[in-house]
Amino acid sequence: MDTNTVTAIVQRVIERLAERRIALASPCRVLMLFSGASTGYVAGLKAIRMLSGAGHPLHVVLSASALHVIGEGNLRQAGAAKLSSPDVWLDAPKVIRESDVVLVPTLSMNTAAHLAQGLMDSLLTTLILGARLADKPVVAVADGADPYGNGGRIFSATNTGAPALRAALAEHLTTLRSFGIQLVGDDQFLWASAQAVACAAQAVAGSTAPSAKPTASVAQPEAAPTLHLSGLVTASDLSGLPRGAAVRLAAGARLTPLAQEVLERQRVRVTSDDKREVWS
Repeated sequence: MDTNTVTAIVQRVIERLAERRIALASPCRVLMLFSGASTGYVAGLKAIRMLSGAGHPLHVVLSASALHVIGEGNLRQAGAAKLSSPDVWLDAPKVIRESDVVLVPTLSMNTAAHLAQGLMDSLLTTLILGARLADKPVVAVADGADPYGNGGRIFSATNTGAPALRAALAEHLTTLRSFGIQLVGDDQFLWASAQAVACAAQAVAGSTAPSAKPTASVAQPEAAPTLHLSGLVTASDLSGLPRGAAVRLAAGARLTPLAQEVLERQRVRVTSDDKREVWS
């Protein structure tokens, strides 16, 4: 069996797992944003089919470039019922409040540059930066914005010219990561999106759970629980983690990027069994 065949089989398995993860998650309000890059377009359509098929409320927003590159008809055919084109005015803060997770399948170099500068000079950059200000998870495909990858190959097949410019454009992606935006490859987008949706759905379900009725006696405050984890720790392993909890990692345990983002967002203190404090 050749390498291409193996890669295709693995990718198909990952897609099936992502589809199942999305289908099993509680309803989660997803905002999907398309900018002008072409890389990530197919993965974005697949994500739309999975999300709409599983009944997750989905709002798709197009930039002017995406309207020409991708087309509104293709997105509607994939299952995007609620779609906003660039000529429609949107109340950005309201859209963010009504969203639990933001997915960006086609991040372009232009959009990445504006985001890195903190510019809210377009609807898409306002929604993405606003989502981070609201502490909402953002997952984006970085390939189309990578000057050493597909983003650069649009202009030059060699990807070697103007090294100073390429380095500056690449630094934009580093800045976006520091903002808390999860940047993934085109082939990783579906699984990362499924994980983000499942994690956000758990957070929403936890925040809407009924609180216990107060008792007549004054209860003593309970000590913060400690969760012991080993191996590769994913975001799903942290679902339902109560506020004030602590996490202790067994020796050799590792956190996935999304798991680390969940812990950082909830300000969970993490230590390790080898007496090494991870962060606090």
